[in-house]
Amino acid sequence: MGSTIGQTRNHIEKAEQCLKKSQTKIEERRKYFEEHMEKLTKEKENVKQQNTARHNTGIGVTVGGAVLAAVPIIGWIP
Repeated sequence: MGSTIGQTRNHIEKAEQCLKKSQTKIEERRKYFEEHMEKLTKEKENVKQQNTARHNTGIGVTVGGAVLAAVPIIGWIP
């Protein structure tokens, strides 16, 4: 019986060690995940701002081009 209790105790100790290792790995991976999610969120915001800026620049160029195209036509009308 003594060896059975000793074996059981050893199994419990090994299981506790494995649990601690698993918890450590989970924490490391959670931290890694959170850091990368934050990075991706920032990148997404940057892309969104760039797209908005490009869109607004495109509108300005289009409006400016229409005005420039209209001025010579109006200028030619006597």
